[in-house]
Amino acid sequence: GIVDDYLSSRWFRKSIKERYRIDIKEVKTMAETARHNDQIKEVFVEFGDNLTEILVPIIEEFQPQSIVFGGNISNASDLYLNKLRNTLAQRRLDVKVNVSGDTEKMSLIGCTKLYEQEVWDRIKGQVQMV
Repeated sequence: GIVDDYLSSRWFRKSIKERYRIDIKEVKTMAETARHNDQIKEVFVEFGDNLTEILVPIIEEFQPQSIVFGGNISNASDLYLNKLRNTLAQRRLDVKVNVSGDTEKMSLIGCTKLYEQEVWDRIKGQVQMV
């Protein structure tokens, strides 16, 4: 399948709706619900399993120094990142796993760094690195 089918807010919404017949539209609300509802929390644990299954082979292949998560789903990282961190530790893969605080801003900054070196050179001193 397509990675986005397993690592997106659409996946969360579909999974929760199919399993529990609850229609929650926003990931923030899903995360708040999961923090006091074990059934919804299970969906986040499964998301962590999906994330780990997809990322670990990529990490093994490319051996990055760090991975930074962003986007709205990253605001619920306390509910799903433990699986990835534990698996990385078990496999002795030395990779920092970070979550960006201002996810929208950091995504734009990351794109700028990749594609427009001149703009990056002008703003890099103003950016707090993760």
